[in-house]
Amino acid sequence: MGFAQLTPDVNVTYLMDKAYADFEALYRINQAAAFFVTGAKSTMKYDAIEQNFSIDEATGLRTDKTVMLTVAKSKKLYPEKLRLVEFYDSENDLNKITTFAHKFYVTTQ
Repeated sequence: MGFAQLTPDVNVTYLMDKAYADFEALYRINQAAAFFVTGAKSTMKYDAIEQNFSIDEATGLRTDKTVMLTVAKSKKLYPEKLRLVEFYDSENDLNKITTFAHKFYVTTQ
């Protein structure tokens, strides 16, 4: 069974590779009261509508924004807000890891 055919379970968090950008399936997860986290492709287009400036960079967190997709097809498939978080892993000297999620009540501090 492919992910597109999956029936999401309530309160489960699904973690996807950043190559996975099926906004229709991600929106289905959202509508089922489940959650997802996925890497954001560098080609994804969005507008930042809110930003949390109260972050502790010592934790590795660099950005915490609420965004809306701007490409017509993507916005039609996922019409709600997403959370964009950028993180730097200093232990492994990894560049910023950008993720989209829709779980807004989890603290970033």
